[in-house]
Amino acid sequence: MIETFTEDQLLLRSTAKEFAERELSHRAERVEAEGVDAELREKLASAGFLGATVPSKYGGAELDSVGFMLALQEMAKVSPTTALFVLIQNFAGRALATAKLGDSFLPDVVSGKLVATVSLEDALGQGEPLRVEGDRVRGERNYLLLPKADVVLVQGPKLLIALTEGIREVKREVSLGFRGLGLSKVVVDSPLRTFTEVDGDFLGNLLYGASLEVAAIALGMAQGALQRAIDYARSRRAFNALLAEFQPLAFELLQYDSEVRAIERFVYSVEKDSIEAGEAKLMALDLARRTARMSLQVHGGYGYFEYTGVEKFYRDSAALESLTTHYLGERARLANSLLGVEPKY
Repeated sequence: MIETFTEDQLLLRSTAKEFAERELSHRAERVEAEGVDAELREKLASAGFLGATVPSKYGGAELDSVGFMLALQEMAKVSPTTALFVLIQNFAGRALATAKLGDSFLPDVVSGKLVATVSLEDALGQGEPLRVEGDRVRGERNYLLLPKADVVLVQGPKLLIALTEGIREVKREVSLGFRGLGLSKVVVDSPLRTFTEVDGDFLGNLLYGASLEVAAIALGMAQGALQRAIDYARSRRAFNALLAEFQPLAFELLQYDSEVRAIERFVYSVEKDSIEAGEAKLMALDLARRTARMSLQVHGGYGYFEYTGVEKFYRDSAALESLTTHYLGERARLANSLLGVEPKY
């Protein structure tokens, strides 16, 4: 256990763990297939997770970042899709509150009555910017998580725009990971009603500020995949012995357990907006991918069946980095901070 957690943070982690075991463990496969339904949203809202980091004047819990990270980590051990959904609701909520657009939507997002999403394509600076033509917003987003959300945050030229209509789904993708959230190409032709002026990289800066929260989800996924490998090794027999009795496998599991604990300490020891936060996120994402792959190998062919709960960690660990991180751009940014020279070749 990391000794710097406060009693309130430890209580929150315990609450999130109990919630995951009680409400998510039996729903995990259904969430993968059907998404986060109204019943689960209501339960998440009642527990305070949908507005965990949203200001209290909008009905949020206004938790500290470490407490929220602990909650995300516990949920991701069981249902990475639910953990990412909760992060997106809070990310959208913080964006609306920061831009002073929260009065219209935020109370209903926090209560689970409305679903919000953010164009991560805009946050990562990818794709063509949306166009403001008179009193309308037009353009395309090549990929949008939660395409059927009630409120969609996009960024135009120095504008943060909250869209509630005029978004047409033109192609629903069969995505690698987080299938329960949905991923679609959409065309936007919407009235320009709810908007405010912001810096050009407003969503990008908010997403970078969520680096440790992304790292917490990655850590939870690594722990979930590792625990399944350990449980399987303790129960599966081959050549008249448990898999856990074979030293090469036992030593590999020990190595991954050590890495998870070490990176967890690092993630919870760095400042939220520091360069180290970006490094911690990249390390946790890499660990999640490697641990999920190892868990698949331990399970053999059984790991590819959905009922084992292993293959989703493999898919989601790859998707999490693609959706939340500009792979080369972020590494170049961190390397520039370290070396004082931007890598170009």
